[in-house]
Amino acid sequence: MASAMLASTIAFAAPAVAAESLGATQAASAAADLSIRVLPAKRVASSTPTISGRAIATVKLTAKPGRWTSGASLSYKWFADGKAISGATKSTLTLKSAQIGTRITVKVTGKKAGHTTVSKTSKPTAVVKSGKARPASKTSCPKAYPIKGNQTTRHTSDWIYHVPGGRYYAATHPEESFATESAARAAGYRASKV
Repeated sequence: MASAMLASTIAFAAPAVAAESLGATQAASAAADLSIRVLPAKRVASSTPTISGRAIATVKLTAKPGRWTSGASLSYKWFADGKAISGATKSTLTLKSAQIGTRITVKVTGKKAGHTTVSKTSKPTAVVKSGKARPASKTSCPKAYPIKGNQTTRHTSDWIYHVPGGRYYAATHPEESFATESAARAAGYRASKV
């Protein structure tokens, strides 16, 4: 209690003494010098992030954060139709079958000491599609699904997929087409050995 009373006395007595010895104007100036000014925190400079990559299951998407305040720490969170995707907190996201039919967004949050934290969310992707599709013709695949899945077991008991540039790619008649090799493997195919 005594220390509190002393603090109160010091807080109010100092301006009174100043008023007597220096005059009202100088006393006001002295009181102002004793005050502490609290400046508002700076905002982290930010950009709206974008997403690169095709909205197809098994394809990896990459968040492009744009320009932020130098030294800001960036974190990421991915969403499917506005719902947070469990564990998706990196700058990349490999789309899974669970995301088929949804639109993907990413939220980037920037933090820096002495600055106000800022979050920005990207525009949504196109609707996520399956990693496989029907062949475009007897010998060709859709442009977005260039990998040929061949189920012929004439020479092997395995289903085989062929990638563009492979030895038998042009001659292969696909039963299914895939966007990525991982999509083909998930469907039960193995890579061609030649």
